[in-house]
Amino acid sequence: MAMRPQLLALLGFLAMTTPGAAQEPFLRAERGDLLLHRPVTEPLRGPALAGAVLELGEGRALLIAAVRADPRDRLGEIHLFDLRYREADAPWQPVCMPDPAGEAGAIPGLDPTAPFGFACAVAAAAKCARIGYAPWRSTPAGHSVGPYHRACILLMRGEYGGDGVPHTRNGTLVDLWDRAGIAAADGDEGLDFEAGWGPDGAVCLAHARVPEVATREALVARYPRLAAMPDCTEETAAAAGALVFNRSARQ
Repeated sequence: MAMRPQLLALLGFLAMTTPGAAQEPFLRAERGDLLLHRPVTEPLRGPALAGAVLELGEGRALLIAAVRADPRDRLGEIHLFDLRYREADAPWQPVCMPDPAGEAGAIPGLDPTAPFGFACAVAAAAKCARIGYAPWRSTPAGHSVGPYHRACILLMRGEYGGDGVPHTRNGTLVDLWDRAGIAAADGDEGLDFEAGWGPDGAVCLAHARVPEVATREALVARYPRLAAMPDCTEETAAAAGALVFNRSARQ
């Protein structure tokens, strides 16, 4: 791939920079895209950054091999970045593993622990943004989608306690929805109501998603708030403040 010399010149020292003096270019994640702000001229963004190499220091580098608009995003904001990484003169290696659909792109602005917030498509943060829970957006009623995005991440991970401990397995089927008009249930047969979710984890639990990982009894013992609502339905979960709901196979 031919590299754009002007991008190499601008990006070679920008991997860890933040906005500084008015005459200094800087990179910023914004609404599912990556922007290179430059003095005087308009920012470069999205596909215009394809081919750029970001020097990370000590022989490490990040290549933006390609950028494309996410075909699942009806608003056209989210972009999928094909990222490659290398150390010294080693071959370029993909940063992201592909998800079940084969998508290996990354979305900026979703993971505060990564440079520019990149989250791979296989990660819960990216899955939830692509469903419609992009955290910078508003619901039809004008509320922030941020809490819905957080609740969706915990749902995807089976993180009932919101404490960083997942209780699911890769490939486990879940059907999720909300009452805000963002995501609708798929209506898959054979699935039963599992839980209602808020930004701190599950507000109630009807059944454990993967009993081999953790039974309902074990989860209720670990997270006492789940014991406070033994009758967990969409209605009772919504009344308790749940934002997102899901079904899964009862095992």
